[in-house]
Amino acid sequence: MIKEIERKKPEAKIEADLPEYPYSRAALTIPTDQRPDIIVSEQDLPPTLIELTVPLEQNMEKRHTEKTKKYQALTWKLSQEEKPAKLLCVEVGSRGLPAKSLHPMSKWLQHDTAEAAHFRTTLGRRAITCSHVIWQVRSHAWETPKTE
Repeated sequence: MIKEIERKKPEAKIEADLPEYPYSRAALTIPTDQRPDIIVSEQDLPPTLIELTVPLEQNMEKRHTEKTKKYQALTWKLSQEEKPAKLLCVEVGSRGLPAKSLHPMSKWLQHDTAEAAHFRTTLGRRAITCSHVIWQVRSHAWETPKTE
């Protein structure tokens, strides 16, 4: 997902909970304990908050509602500070089925029809792969990597 944002919005600053995209929350103009998965800042535009979820397909609508409610107060507070912040809650089923919530994401990325189809397919395949890896290690103890 981040690579696609970089491709379509090369001037944007991306923050995420990943080493390559330091998560400073500088784009958020208010103090908060909430941590959306990705924050995208574009010059002269309010931040875009992106929340990703990979639930079972039968739970996609429920998870979308939960995530939307979770970040509703934050987007409202940000909107009081500047232009309305954009919240994109995106779900891809753990068996690869993309939810309807992927449409606003493709629109925000200004995908044409072919790009949108490729994006859906790519995310679906990655969800399947990651779900399979999680299933394979389901009986192993999870350990947090040590940082120095």
